[in-house]
Amino acid sequence: ISSFLVQQWQQGALVGNTFEEAFFVAVGLGETMNDQDVLEGRMVVEVGLAVARPAEFIIIQFSHQLSS
Repeated sequence: ISSFLVQQWQQGALVGNTFEEAFFVAVGLGETMNDQDVLEGRMVVEVGLAVARPAEFIIIQFSHQLSS
């Protein structure tokens, strides 16, 4: 996800002088997931995109049920 978003930022689709100002990706235990998510095989990802102003993010959260 991060690699794709770096490309989008480099092409001008996201706003910011640095990619840290343009987007963020968060995933993992203690960040976007808790113990229950891990036990149930669920991955939760949060993505923030700066499309209008640097560091002013539209936040999207999605989850994926991993195969059991």
